[in-house]
Amino acid sequence: MSFIWYNPEVEKYQFGDLGSYRKSRSNSNSPERFTLLTKLPQVSESLLFKITRRLNMADYS
Repeated sequence: MSFIWYNPEVEKYQFGDLGSYRKSRSNSNSPERFTLLTKLPQVSESLLFKITRRLNMADYS
């Protein structure tokens, strides 16, 4: 299972397993600001990289 989340400390979307998400939150000064975007059952790391790269390139202003 893979997850995509927004890390407000680095202002980027990231991906990884649940352990990676929990570790990022626990190392944060403000874990309540993390947003878990989605979970994906069986996705290649290549596709996860492409998705997060596009999310990080988007201009939301």
